[in-house]
Amino acid sequence: PGEERLLRLGLESLRLWHDSFLESLPREVVTARESLVVAVDQADAADLKTVGTWLSGQGHPVTLTSSARDVEPLLAQGIRHGFLAETELAVDNRAVVVALADQCERLGVEWAPPVGSLTEVAAADTVVIANGIDAPALWPGLPVRPVKG
Repeated sequence: PGEERLLRLGLESLRLWHDSFLESLPREVVTARESLVVAVDQADAADLKTVGTWLSGQGHPVTLTSSARDVEPLLAQGIRHGFLAETELAVDNRAVVVALADQCERLGVEWAPPVGSLTEVAAADTVVIANGIDAPALWPGLPVRPVKG
């Protein structure tokens, strides 16, 4: 709770992956489907219930469970509570980059050399800023929050 705008962006991105991108990717790009988030104690279980209920209310389909070991039998015996996020994916980042570059080539995307300022960008229909957490150096004020993982 408290990150509604970021969650909406993530949910829209996830929807786009499912609706228009996954089918065009090589099979090895997606390494797992669904995410299981588990609680190791009662305090975790209470927190996960709050988060799971909030996520569901925001449009992200999650299923609360008190039998997480039915989903993942190798969990420790004491771990029972959690939630399953059915639409989440895990991908091989390197394979995604290769697939994106291949798709860009098929679409006729023209690659430009790196620039130190957006004033150096030649006329283009679209410019993609792809320098991660350094994006505000090119576009001051761009709201970027570095998050590990």
